[in-house]
Amino acid sequence: MSTEVPLEYLMGRLEEENILLTPEWWYSSSDIQCLSLLNRKGDAPNTHVGFSQLADNHIPVLYNSEVCKSITEATNEEFGRLVMEQQLANAQNPTGETILMKMVRHAFSSMDRRTGPSHGFVQTMLNAGANPMVCCSSGKNVLHDLVWAAMPCAEEQNPSKCLELMEFIARSLLSATGKMGMLKLMLSKDKNGDTPVEYINPVVQVRGGGGGEGEDFCAFPPSGIGSIF
Repeated sequence: MSTEVPLEYLMGRLEEENILLTPEWWYSSSDIQCLSLLNRKGDAPNTHVGFSQLADNHIPVLYNSEVCKSITEATNEEFGRLVMEQQLANAQNPTGETILMKMVRHAFSSMDRRTGPSHGFVQTMLNAGANPMVCCSSGKNVLHDLVWAAMPCAEEQNPSKCLELMEFIARSLLSATGKMGMLKLMLSKDKNGDTPVEYINPVVQVRGGGGGEGEDFCAFPPSGIGSIF
């Protein structure tokens, strides 16, 4: 594993398990829905996806800067009440970015604070019914955000703590999506043609150790991809 690119490793495991999945563009997937409001109006490419798949009378809950400010100042308990009271489980902005995506991305920047986005916020969203099987107008899904954000971004941040947080969130997402859903998210290309797996930096985002049979894995190599199989 140490000499393999993460995507090559994943594709090798899929072949071993006879799972016929390959990387594909988000707009080619029938499982990952683009939520961009542009697609609903037919103003963007690939209008066969996104809101064209939803009922015409479906109106999404849109979050605004006031909601975002409330979230940054909330404790886990306060955030849970906010999600329920304002029906934020699947709230999004016009580009299709959901609050779940924002919580995943910002969980790492506030992981040493008592308020603001955290792994607990992510679990709260999932418990409330947040759908991880969606993407924004750029084709990015929640796993793109997770892998991109799971980097120690300051000297005082502990890399091990970052990885533990990444693993917790990945486990939560895996529980919500199931094995095949997680794999499809991992292999979904964004507008640049990059899958979440290709965002992985093996130098800083991979734990030491093998990946041998019987080990406890999470969602990314080597402490990771194996858990899906």
